[in-house]
Amino acid sequence: MTWQTNADNGQPECVTCPGGQRAEVVGGRKEGRYVATFDASVCADCPLREQCPTQPLVRRAGNVLRFSQREVNVALPRQRCAEERAAERHLRPAVEATIRAIKHPFRNGKVPVRGRPRVSMLLIGSAAMNNVRQIYRYQRSQEAAGQAGEGSQKASGSAWKRPVLSFCASLWTRLRAFLCPMHLVQPAWACSR
Repeated sequence: MTWQTNADNGQPECVTCPGGQRAEVVGGRKEGRYVATFDASVCADCPLREQCPTQPLVRRAGNVLRFSQREVNVALPRQRCAEERAAERHLRPAVEATIRAIKHPFRNGKVPVRGRPRVSMLLIGSAAMNNVRQIYRYQRSQEAAGQAGEGSQKASGSAWKRPVLSFCASLWTRLRAFLCPMHLVQPAWACSR
């Protein structure tokens, strides 16, 4: 079943079965319960009839699907995951790999500093280094593939490395000076003598 919900309150508006038949959702007798009625003539010819969770109505024609808001809340994340898997590009693995690469330099995923400013600066530096590594890996793969001309590729490949590496070195020096200042290494009473 494919669910479509109201963006404001999250209540279901219509349901589409795997056979392609669409039904409007109506509120049930109790709060949080819903009913969707499908056309019985279309359901009779459906090849998925034996697996269908709908039940035929006794007094009028139609097959009814009764469900609760909880069932919709469980089904919607599954539906989103199935749509993402069917898509050409998978964003979730890329995002999780990036987060892992940012957290990886720190033992057990815990940063070695305290305080929001220091933690944010450390994570920004880690993300910058991750970006540099990805750019470097991309450049290496382009060089290996030999997509551009031999002479121009070598010139452009080495031209970007020096400024990026010097930027990373200066960033590391500044972060290190900020995160580990000398007055924290020696106590105040040791400096007075």
